[in-house]
Amino acid sequence: MTDSIKDSILAKFQQINQDKEVSGVEPLAQSREPYRRRKPHFRRRHDFKARNRFVRSENVSLLESDVGITEYVTTDTAITGIIKHRFSDFQVHEIDPEGKVVVFDSNAIPKNPEPDATNAEEDDRAVLTDEQWKKLEELLNSGAKKDKMFIDVSDMDKAQRSKVHKAIKKAYGAKVCSNSIKDGEKMQIQVGISSGKNNERLSWPPGQGRFLHFTVYKENTDTAFLTEMLSRHTKCKVNAISFAGTKDKRGKTTQRMCIKNKRAEQVASTRTYGKAHFGNFSYEHKPLRLGDLSGNKFTLAIRSVTADDETINNTLNSIGLFGFINYFGLQRFGTSSAMPTHIIGKMMLLENWEEAVNAILKPKVNSAPPLQEACEIWSASKDASSALHCLEGNTGSIEGRLLSALKKQANNFYDALFAIPRNSLLLYLHAYQSFVWNKVVSRRIREFGFKTLPGDLVIDNSQESEAAAGKGEAAPGKGDGKASENMEVEEKEDQENEGEEEEEEQTSGAPEADSRIKKVKKLTEPEVNNTVFTNVVYPLPGNDVEFPDNAVKDFYTEIMKEDGITMDHFVNSKKVFSLFGTYRKVIARPENMTFSIVKYDNPDEDLIVSDLDEMRGKMALDNNKNGKNKAVILDFSLEPCVYATMFLREVTKNETSASFHAKLSEEAHVKDAPESESKSAENDGEPEKNDGEPPEKLTKIDPVVEKPVENDVPADSAV
Repeated sequence: MTDSIKDSILAKFQQINQDKEVSGVEPLAQSREPYRRRKPHFRRRHDFKARNRFVRSENVSLLESDVGITEYVTTDTAITGIIKHRFSDFQVHEIDPEGKVVVFDSNAIPKNPEPDATNAEEDDRAVLTDEQWKKLEELLNSGAKKDKMFIDVSDMDKAQRSKVHKAIKKAYGAKVCSNSIKDGEKMQIQVGISSGKNNERLSWPPGQGRFLHFTVYKENTDTAFLTEMLSRHTKCKVNAISFAGTKDKRGKTTQRMCIKNKRAEQVASTRTYGKAHFGNFSYEHKPLRLGDLSGNKFTLAIRSVTADDETINNTLNSIGLFGFINYFGLQRFGTSSAMPTHIIGKMMLLENWEEAVNAILKPKVNSAPPLQEACEIWSASKDASSALHCLEGNTGSIEGRLLSALKKQANNFYDALFAIPRNSLLLYLHAYQSFVWNKVVSRRIREFGFKTLPGDLVIDNSQESEAAAGKGEAAPGKGDGKASENMEVEEKEDQENEGEEEEEEQTSGAPEADSRIKKVKKLTEPEVNNTVFTNVVYPLPGNDVEFPDNAVKDFYTEIMKEDGITMDHFVNSKKVFSLFGTYRKVIARPENMTFSIVKYDNPDEDLIVSDLDEMRGKMALDNNKNGKNKAVILDFSLEPCVYATMFLREVTKNETSASFHAKLSEEAHVKDAPESESKSAENDGEPEKNDGEPPEKLTKIDPVVEKPVENDVPADSAV
């Protein structure tokens, strides 16, 4: 190679390096498509931490005042500290309808039932004659799918016919299908061999329930993401997976879930990369429905507490006695102040479909880089194809579903919204209902304090509504039942007319039946002095609810008017978005509350032992009485849809926003950095084993007998 060629090549490389230093961009990158922006790569572990800190610093969290959370029950005592310093500081166990706390303590796979010669109990077999059972066996052995057997049941009522369907189903499972038919005055049950479209159903053991119930223990993962992972692994629709209630993402939570026509082995083998574990399997004949729980049990840690023990005891006893304002917490409204979920709900009520779609697709700083880039491209170009290209086929997210729909039908924003699962879509509307409720309650307390007013609403225990009774805030009406409706439609498609028993099962237990929990009554002047404020309920705005017969009724109208909303908007011309209201207590109280005070040195020490820790033999924290840090460990239960963060807000008298406590955590790390090599709060790893004695003995909060509240109690004091 000649010297001139060498010099030419060297000059070329020097020019490239010079251009790179000046522009900060490699020349080849400038030729890429106009909307693709290069992202920095963070390959080393410390780079991931740096990027996470950068993302959080740029994200402006939603504040409590943004969603109407402004008041306190008491203002005299508080336990200042850090909540959710680590996600292990927030642990939740579901409480089933029978009041039993759900725990994850076994991952054993249940055995299939042993084959039974009769495949049915004697009581079941008694509904048919021996000759009829013999004909059923012959039909099954023949394998002729066109052949049918008819059983005359003209002398039976519906309940008796249902017993016949159940006995046949229990004996032969999904191998046969039965259906009641009417021929003139004659009623018959037609029995035939199943078509064989669903091999899983045909191979299902006779007599075994087709609904697999199981316990899920998950860490720092939200329920929606988990169901998406399960649906992909088990190859079923997301709506085929049901659960009693959603749980917080940032925490360790234990809950029951259910999936139809899937084996325990399939669920147990789902790869979750350590985010979730499955166990306590059982096969049941009925599905798990939204709302099938009686509450949640919480175990929480407040770190870096500075209050003395007497203040801690007084504060917690006060809250145990007087309770806390039952606000909808920040989780209800999303994580960013740039576009809270209730704003999107307002746009949907106003039928501003394009604005609603653009709001959902607005870039969010705390999103994963591909999703953030996709949203940035959509915001800049409204090009769904280019935005989808960033997701590389991962279109299961809400944003991905929207972009896929817009790619097929550009500018059809209304239909695009229905690419989102209905139960997720309705969360935006429910968020707006919750926003109005929070604002109304705050204004009511500011103006009238905690005294009961004539015209206030209380649950009328003297008469049950036509709907099933329930606790807490049920899903708001018929609009919220679609998740279960979708599941029922799939069941109907899958069941091949399996008889009246299935029809009855499908029409019971729907969420809309729970929405009208009990009727309410308006307090009269004489009743006010005999009614405690903790019994007062206020409605979420919607159809078929009563409003207080006092000034509070006007609060609803005035607050919604600021957003251009009237009650007519809840009777939406698009009936699919019609919203039914429900009632919610203004004051909530923790049940069975205990607490302990522990000392520790390492600011990132695990303070609570989880279900998984116990299965692995991990011991409770060794309480170091000379430790330089103090924490309060709380254990209590709440009714469904009551937010533990709002309880903690009353305890600490501080914001519960993520940004506020992230800042406190960062300050704690800086303070302790010279003395302790702490783990990063942003990157909770596998906790180290702690051996030693359990924490100090728990202090029990004694139950309090309620007494009527005097009407002259100041607004800033206890109820």
